[in-house]
Amino acid sequence: MFLERYAKPVRGVRLILDEEIRELAPGVPIPESRMLSDLQIHELARQHRSLIVEGGAESIYLLYIPRRLPDGSGRGERGEAFVAESFAVIASDRVREGFLAIGGDEVERFVTQHELGHLLGLVSNEGHEHAGHCTNPTCLMYPEPDLRAALANWWRAFSGRLPTELDADCQRDLERLRESAQPRASATMSSGARKERGTSGPQAAKG
Repeated sequence: MFLERYAKPVRGVRLILDEEIRELAPGVPIPESRMLSDLQIHELARQHRSLIVEGGAESIYLLYIPRRLPDGSGRGERGEAFVAESFAVIASDRVREGFLAIGGDEVERFVTQHELGHLLGLVSNEGHEHAGHCTNPTCLMYPEPDLRAALANWWRAFSGRLPTELDADCQRDLERLRESAQPRASATMSSGARKERGTSGPQAAKG
């Protein structure tokens, strides 16, 4: 599991799966367009992030929504991490479109682990960072599945896979973060309902 491998929490990781969120609020359905604004996403997080952690444990909240209204930047359409809030949003309909010959399940796995990497503190090392992402296209923290990544990972792409690991630079960054402070996901991970949900917050890491 990604968090066990890279966050290395002393007491392990516990996954909690909530019930599917079917309404924005009581009596307010998900829009027919299946696109949610950041305001709607943030409100869902406020309503449904209810896990209480004790004894020094920390939580990460993953919230899955159908689609996210574009903000004009061209980034964050598949997923976005809000580091200060310790949660991330994944746009399920968008990621499940897949990329080239790579299926939706694999893109969803990549995006989810990528956003978890942001929540652990990646990428801030200027030696291999650009716009908050790793510059190595074979690394899980590369901005997004694109043609350069597919070419750099041709042996994976040929079998329908995307990068599954952090490169050596990002792993060293996490080691330094562990030496200076506990990673954000030290013990408990809470996941919101799998299909129609989302959140928003400050200090976002897009893509």
